[in-house]
Amino acid sequence: MAGKIIKNKSAYFIAGDDSFSKEKKAAEIIDKIFPDKSSRDLNFESINCADLTADYFLNLDEKLKTAPFLAEKRVLVLKNYEELYIENSRRLTEYLQEVHKDPAKYDACLILVTKDTVSGGKDLSKKQYSEFSRFCEIILCFNPSDEASLRARLSARLSASEKTISDEAAAVVMDRANGDVRELESEAEKLITFAGKKQRIEIQDVKYLVSDTDVNEFWDLSTAIISKNFAAAMKIFYNIFDHNRPETACLVVMGALNHNYLNLWNIRRLEKSGMSRDAACGKLGVNPFVGKRICEDGRNLTENDIKKAFTILAKADISYKTGRMPAQPAIERLIYNLTAF
Repeated sequence: MAGKIIKNKSAYFIAGDDSFSKEKKAAEIIDKIFPDKSSRDLNFESINCADLTADYFLNLDEKLKTAPFLAEKRVLVLKNYEELYIENSRRLTEYLQEVHKDPAKYDACLILVTKDTVSGGKDLSKKQYSEFSRFCEIILCFNPSDEASLRARLSARLSASEKTISDEAAAVVMDRANGDVRELESEAEKLITFAGKKQRIEIQDVKYLVSDTDVNEFWDLSTAIISKNFAAAMKIFYNIFDHNRPETACLVVMGALNHNYLNLWNIRRLEKSGMSRDAACGKLGVNPFVGKRICEDGRNLTENDIKKAFTILAKADISYKTGRMPAQPAIERLIYNLTAF
C-alpha cells in the first residue's frame, strides 16, 4: 500500500516495512523536484539518522534555508528515522512546525524514511506519528500480507511488460518469494527476461527457472558477455549447456542477451533526457537493481557498440532458427562476436 505523491511538498514521511517500495517512492519525489538531472548533486543530501550528531541539527535550519543552486529546491533525505536520538527528533519536529507555518521561507524538501509507524521497540510512537501527519505528506509502504495482494502485484508487474501468468505458475513464484516484495519483483524480472517475446507465462516456464541450472548462471553469462570477458563467458556457457537441452539453452541465452542490451540502450536514452536511473527503470518496468547491474556491466560500451550487438544478435537468431547452425556452435560464435569488437 502506498500514498499518493503530491508535487512540491516541503516534507514527506515515508514509512513501512516494504523497503523496495519506499526506495521507489523517494526516487519519484526526487525526480519530480529535479527534472534537470545536472542540478541534483549540488542540491541533494542523503544521510543515515544513526550517524547524525547534535551539531548537525544545530545547523539544520540554516542548511535548509540556503537557496538552491539552479534548482527549485534542496532535498535532504533522512533514512532510518527511528534511529534518531530523541533530542534531535524534537528539533526536527520544531523545524517542521516552522515550515508548516511559513513554507515560503524554506527552499527545501525534507524526506523522512522509517521502518514502521507503530509503538514499540525503536519504531515511532503514536504521538510522533500524529505530529508528522500534521506537517508532512504521509506515504505508507507495507508488504502485502495476503496472497491476493501479492498475486495482484505480480500480475501488475508482468502486465507492464505486456505479459500474463497462469494461476499455477503464479503460485510457484509467490511461494519462492515467500512474502518478500523485493524477491517477488526479482522473480518477475527473471520471468520477463527469459520469456522473451512469449506473452503468456505457464508453469513449465517457472519450473525451468527453478531447474538444476542456477538462474544466476544466465545473469553471470550476460554480465561476462556485455563486459567482454570471453574466457569467463565460455566457462559459464559450457556449464549451462551441460545441464540443459541445447535448444532451450540457446533460446534462453539469446533472449536474455537481447533483453539486457535493449534495457541498457533504453536506460541510457532516458538518462540523456535528464531522467535519473531509478526513474528510467521505473518507466521501463525494470527492477532498479537489475538496471544498475546492466549499466555497470556495459559502462564501457558506446552507442555504436550496442547497435553492433543488436546486429550480431539478429544474425545469430536467424542462423539458428533457419537451421544453418546448431544450437551450441551458434552460441559459441555469438559469444565470440559479442566479446571481440
